Amino acid sequence: MGENTYIIRMNETATADDKAKIAAEIVASGGTIEHEYTLLKAFAVRLPETSVSTFSTNPLVEVEKDQEVTTQ
Repeated sequence: MGENTYIIRMNETATADDKAKIAAEIVASGGTIEHEYTLLKAFAVRLPETSVSTFSTNPLVEVEKDQEVTTQ
């Protein structure tokens, strides 16, 4: 099982403490934070596939696979 890059976005009701807890959980689960967004409550993370389900079931976050976005 490898690692993939994901965007973990916090919902609007998440506090700064919630964001810090999620960041700690990412690292504790073997992931690395590649980028912390400032305009959004979100992280770009490299995460083992086995850890994705842990975050997918957390009601404070949405998890999506990082991918290229185009406008046309």
